[in-house]
Amino acid sequence: MVCRLLGPRGQHFATETLTGQRVTLTADPTQDTHDRYGRSLAYVNLADGRDFSVEAARAGMARSYIYDDKPVSRYPQIRAAEEEARAALRGLWGSPCHGHTESTPT
Repeated sequence: MVCRLLGPRGQHFATETLTGQRVTLTADPTQDTHDRYGRSLAYVNLADGRDFSVEAARAGMARSYIYDDKPVSRYPQIRAAEEEARAALRGLWGSPCHGHTESTPT
């Protein structure tokens, strides 16, 4: 079973966390600045210094991954936050997803 509830929950988390906040974008020197679709690739830093990707992983709204064998420089922090969420069964690691987020063809 693939959990289809995570997208709306992740969107809600992002809206609640980022709306009305000042943020800065920081490029990762180990990565390209754009993906193959032309989208900007950058860390979203909150005004209080927190990294949105770490906070999303900690909330169980995102998972860490390494694309093309090139881990981002903040991968250890993101991965540690994901492990915290897994242990606490938060977000995608709890009910009803239980970590099942694989894509399936439609």
